[in-house]
Amino acid sequence: MRKVVIQGLAVAFALISCLSLQGCSYQVQLSQRLLIQGIGIDYEDGVYRATVQVTKVSDQEENTVSLMNGEGDSAMDALSAITLANGKKPLYSHSLVLVLGRGCAEEGLSNVMDFFIRYPESHPTVNVLMADSSAEDILSTEQEDGKYIQARDIAELAKGGKYNGETVQTEMLDVINQLRGEGSSPYLPIVMQDGESIVSSGTAVFSGDQLVADLDEQETRGLLLITGKLHNGTAVVQSPEIGKVTLELEEASTKISPQIIGEKPRFSIEVECGATIGAADMPSGKSLDSKMYEKIGELLEEQLTQNCMEAISICIEDNHSDIFNFGRRLYQSQPTYWKQHEANWREEMDQAEYDVQVEVQLRRGGQEITGLQSDVNA
Repeated sequence: MRKVVIQGLAVAFALISCLSLQGCSYQVQLSQRLLIQGIGIDYEDGVYRATVQVTKVSDQEENTVSLMNGEGDSAMDALSAITLANGKKPLYSHSLVLVLGRGCAEEGLSNVMDFFIRYPESHPTVNVLMADSSAEDILSTEQEDGKYIQARDIAELAKGGKYNGETVQTEMLDVINQLRGEGSSPYLPIVMQDGESIVSSGTAVFSGDQLVADLDEQETRGLLLITGKLHNGTAVVQSPEIGKVTLELEEASTKISPQIIGEKPRFSIEVECGATIGAADMPSGKSLDSKMYEKIGELLEEQLTQNCMEAISICIEDNHSDIFNFGRRLYQSQPTYWKQHEANWREEMDQAEYDVQVEVQLRRGGQEITGLQSDVNA
């Protein structure tokens, strides 16, 4: 029995030794890798230019970031040029953000995205953004201390839509799905330099893979409402009766029902949204009452409805861009119609009817002190 146990331990030890030796023989040291934190791709005059933020690992508490550039006939060629210049293998799995320059977006997303779809280390949750000018400018923005704004901080801008309701967040997988969806098109958050900082500045709209329009913050809010991605935000309504009231928007839910009426599709878009009064600057001597609350709710519903209709007008009617996935809903609920009109959906989508109904559940927040009037003689 003892002999069997000893033999078993010997075999186990041999297997562990073999596996350990095998791992060591193929291990790539960090010093042989480029730890890429962020990638920027620009296009001008037939040439692609790649800019990458590379993390320099050191014994210090804080790792530093440097920039590297390369040029080529394609995005992959430009990224390969960076490797040729330093002899290290890039590690893309750590990348947090991909920034595309405006020229690159105008040339078309497919040429750039194909590399990231095929490359095995590319992560599907990488945040994709568009620079208002060049991607290199964004990744090379320096702060007051002379250090670059890091890719992780740039990625946080896109996530800010959860709080401000005026910024979209788009990941690599979202872009791929929109490019390959039933008549759909992608959209990207736009970022721009503002002195020593980077700020959001709307939404880039594509038709197919071509950049066709920009949405401002209010139109972006309409996009978020229609797609059911509005979580928070603020809105201001005003009129002579109520003055100026600032509201905090809450989680919105959206239901879209496609129908075929005659020969045309009709989309009923029902949005329900909560709102809380955050501040009220009312005319002197007035305070909020039930009629005031009703008026505030009506004004907010009108404003949010207008945001939605403006987004539809710019995207669908003016630029034949279905960033709302209306075509996919037709494909799912009206397959016969979709089969007949799929090939011409981009030309026909502006002939459909879009009916938007927004319902706001208004709640008052905090202690009501508005409308109080100071009177020294009281």
